[in-house]
Amino acid sequence: PKLPTDPAGRAALVTGGLLLAAAAWAYYPTVAGLADTWDRDPNYSHGWLVPILAAGLVWFRLKGEPLP
Repeated sequence: PKLPTDPAGRAALVTGGLLLAAAAWAYYPTVAGLADTWDRDPNYSHGWLVPILAAGLVWFRLKGEPLP
């Protein structure tokens, strides 16, 4: 995709990047704790599959295909 060259497009891109960075900073401790639990506790080892399955569902939804 082409990057925006107009000022409004650049501002939207910068704002989106800042929001993404803020969300990553805010949720990092939680995600790190989840990953640690998924690694150490056998009762939660299936946790690694949850983000992958969620991303697959989002992918199918965005493409407009029926779920498998």
